[in-house]
Order: sequence, then structure tokens, then C-alpha cells
Amino acid sequence: TFEINALRPADYEKLFAALQAANKHPSTIAHCLGLTKAEAALSPDKEISTDNYNSLICLAQAMGTHSTEETVYLFAITNQLFAVMEGETQHPAKALMLGPVQVIPQEYPNLECVALDIEIPATAAARQSLCSLLRQELHGRSKNSIVAYRNSQRWVRTFSHFSVEEAKSEDVFRQRGVYLITGGLGGLALALARHLAEQRQAKLALVNRHPLPPREEWQSWLRDHAESEQTSQRIKKVLELEALGSEVLVLAADVAEREQIASAVQTAVERFGHLDGVFHLAGVPGGGLIQMKDAQAGQPVFTPKVQGTLALYEAVRGMRPDFMLSFSSIVSLTGGLGQVDYSAACAFLNSVSTDLTGRADFPVMTVA
Repeated sequence: TFEINALRPADYEKLFAALQAANKHPSTIAHCLGLTKAEAALSPDKEISTDNYNSLICLAQAMGTHSTEETVYLFAITNQLFAVMEGETQHPAKALMLGPVQVIPQEYPNLECVALDIEIPATAAARQSLCSLLRQELHGRSKNSIVAYRNSQRWVRTFSHFSVEEAKSEDVFRQRGVYLITGGLGGLALALARHLAEQRQAKLALVNRHPLPPREEWQSWLRDHAESEQTSQRIKKVLELEALGSEVLVLAADVAEREQIASAVQTAVERFGHLDGVFHLAGVPGGGLIQMKDAQAGQPVFTPKVQGTLALYEAVRGMRPDFMLSFSSIVSLTGGLGQVDYSAACAFLNSVSTDLTGRADFPVMTVA
């Protein structure tokens, strides 16, 4: 028996060093910190805990230091990770665990990971039945990385092919509509803004953490700086949008700071009168192998995708736009070498959009 602080890497090191010294190498690990009392729906102003994510990172690092050639199966056991059945409440904070679950096997060849989501039974008989199923799962060497049990039924995540040509073509963008875009001066955001300018002559509020110079200084800036310089490029892109018929308002705000993003939204509404749609593109790309990370390495990646999404939703929900669309990434579903923090943050984004859209007065969606 060991008592550890689940967020202290040194404790995991001591645990696995002791196991190695005793020649007791685990073949199966059940990580159960994701099992909690059932909670109500996520509140947008509630702080999101990254403890489960950090614990899995610490665990993987210790196993990497004291590795063996034998395959080890790591089960991240949770409840309320997924809403499998109608009416279930999921907790997006737990979706952060999907980053490590998907990326650990890609960076540690002898480690296999499974996210195993359960519903905690109310009766002793149901608990006994579930325990029997879990014993089979833990010793069954599953090839499914995402598994859920509901009412003694085993569910796995699958993907289906879907052709874009099969989808209905419905243009939801309004002519001269008002659209707010976070991360608004990034490459993808400016490409989206150009489409809205060309097709709908949209009124655009581009929110970016780092501001442009005051508008009256733009021409002198372009004269005094190289054409390839980033700020020069961004100024030119904004001027091109205006040449296409758009009105453009550039705002400086950190989307994760509630007061800043609320002020930016209010300024946009004061300028344009209302909001027709919101695009959330703010983000910081992750990078770095798990074994080399420290406890705070993922925070810059989490901030815009996790706290930023909730702060933006809180700022715009009273405006009742046609939609709020967040940009995630395919790594939320596939993982990726060196992408554990970005995979986790985007998995949260997918989950929180699903959670909020069932309770909001407007669609809250994610595209990967």
C-alpha cells in the first residue's frame, strides 16, 4: 500500500522504483481518480480542474523512467465522461483525460490505454454485476481505446464515412451579418473572414490577444516596416477585407479573461448593433513529448480552449446569436506524437460544445 499525492511526480517515481526493486511489474493499471460523485451540469463560471489529466501525465512519466519490455494496460476509469444514453449528464473537464489516453500509446510503445466510462450503480447487486464486467474488461486486453458500460451493455466508439456531397447545403450566413471571430488575426481566422467578406460583405469583429497599432498609424507602419513582417501582413489583410465591402473592427482581448472578452463583445455590439454568429478560433498549438513535460506545460494550450470557451460562451449567450462555432482539431480523436496537451484541450472543446448545446438558446458546435 502506498499513499501518494496524485499530482506530485516524485511520488509516482518512488512508487514505481519500489515496484521495480521488488521485481513486481504491473501488467494492468486501473486509474480511478476520474470516478467521482455524480455532479450536475457544468456551470460556465466553474473552474475546470486539470488534476486527472496531470495525474495521467505523471503516471506515464514514471512508467517511462521505470519501463519494461512487457506490455502494460492502463485503464482510465471514469463516470460522466460521455453522455451515452438520453438524459445523461457529461462533464467536459473529464474529457481532458482523452488526450493522455490517446497519445500515451503513441509515445510509449509498451503502454496501451483505454478510457473506460461507467455509470455508478445504485444497488449492491448492480455494483456486483458491474464489477464482474470490469474484471473481464481489465483482463481482456481490449483493442478498443474508448469503452463505456451502461446497464451491463458495452459500448465502443466507432466512426462512419460521410460524403460532403450528401449533406444539405444551407447557407446560414446572413448578408451583411455581424460575426465575431476570436483568434481573429490568425491565418485560418483571416481566411474565414475573407470568405464572409467575399460572400456576404459581413461586418466583422476580429478579436485577438495581441493588438494592431492604432488605425491612424497603419499607413506609416506599412511604409516603415517590411512587407513580410507579421503586423504588416495583418494590417494588409484587414484592409483587403474592407476593400471587399466588409466593415472590420479589430479588438484586443484575451478570450480566457472574462472581463476582457465581455468588454470586447460589448464593444462589437455597440458598433454593429447585435451579433449574428460567433467563431472561436483562438488557440495555442501544443508540442513536446510527455516524458519531457512539467506540470504546467499544458496550461498555455488549455487556457484559450478550456477557460476561453467558457468565458466566450458566457459573454455572448445573452446576445442569442445564430450559432457559436468552435474550431477543434482531428487530434482530439486521433491523438498525435507530441500533441498530448492539444489533443486534451480539443477533446474538452468537443465535449463542452455537446454539453452546452443541449442547454443553450442557440447552437453551440465544434468542427474538428
